[in-house]
Amino acid sequence: MATAKLNASVISEKVSKIRWVPEQYGAPQSFVTGNWDFASNNVRIWTYVQNELSDDEVEYTPKSTAKVNIAGDVTGIQFVNLDNFLVSSSSGKVNLLNINRDLAANNLVQKHAFEGLHTFPGNSVAPCTDISVCGNSVATVGEDGRLNIVNLSGMTVTKSFDEADHCSILCVNFINHKEILTGNRMGIIKIFDSLSDQKQPVTTLFTSCENDKNSNAVSAITHHPTQTHIVLSGCEEGSITVWDLRQPEYPASYLSAHDSSITEIAFHPTEPVKVYTSSEGGELFQWLSSSNQFTVDGIVHQPNTSETINPWLSGERTKNSISWTPLISGIHKSINSFSVCGSKMVCSSDNEAIYFIDNCI
Repeated sequence: MATAKLNASVISEKVSKIRWVPEQYGAPQSFVTGNWDFASNNVRIWTYVQNELSDDEVEYTPKSTAKVNIAGDVTGIQFVNLDNFLVSSSSGKVNLLNINRDLAANNLVQKHAFEGLHTFPGNSVAPCTDISVCGNSVATVGEDGRLNIVNLSGMTVTKSFDEADHCSILCVNFINHKEILTGNRMGIIKIFDSLSDQKQPVTTLFTSCENDKNSNAVSAITHHPTQTHIVLSGCEEGSITVWDLRQPEYPASYLSAHDSSITEIAFHPTEPVKVYTSSEGGELFQWLSSSNQFTVDGIVHQPNTSETINPWLSGERTKNSISWTPLISGIHKSINSFSVCGSKMVCSSDNEAIYFIDNCI
């Protein structure tokens, strides 16, 4: 097995979100970033190029080829297709940007801006905290507790859950074109039906917490790419709570993962036996579930041939059937975001550096 190789490059910007630019064929060559904590923030396109001054430590270096200014801190980046992506920000706006692949540089333009999606009482701006895309539909959530559904074909808001929550919603995730997950600051996950006239959630889930007297904010949420009933939430205390939506009464599993808040959690898009988590403590972990075998009193047991339970749904067995590997640790600044495609990964940190991991298998 090839050894993962890590390249770090200082770009002098705190990057809050990072995503590979998708390619129709082959591995990605470029990525986009959005930053925060500047008087004027931006979204950039970067390409990794061979470092002409290469040594054993730094083989590739990122080169910025285009930039668009964004009002507020960037809070989300999601691609709609190969050439268009959405950017949410603390200004309450969601911007639709386009990449012109016929140009090698200055190839990023804004096509549309959705304004006024999130507001507090009195019409003051509320930050948009996260976005999720499913086909031509976009879900946006914010600190005003609102969930919006935006149609990209008509560039209009087709539905608003004005009182989706009574506190800040921190994350959102489309399970499918109908069901939408939201996670809030009080540790509550809600599932909404985007096609129903009902404005109330169809299901409500309560995350686990090591200290039952504390709430455990849901800071990140994702679902299995093929077994969509499997939902993983990353929480403020650094834990992972796993749900089986076919039996949503109680969490299926609970794992202590990090010592600080989880910033992002995601399955590998094509190899879902792998899950990745990043944290405010400067850690990036890979979680691997290779089989359903489990250990009791030091003895390895194989499941019955009829048993098809995903290891993430195995309750206490999960701790013995899923291994983890630290890809990055000890940088003492938050790793805010990551993106993985094939064996390549990029991630960003508040230490104003971008990390490129090759052979991440």
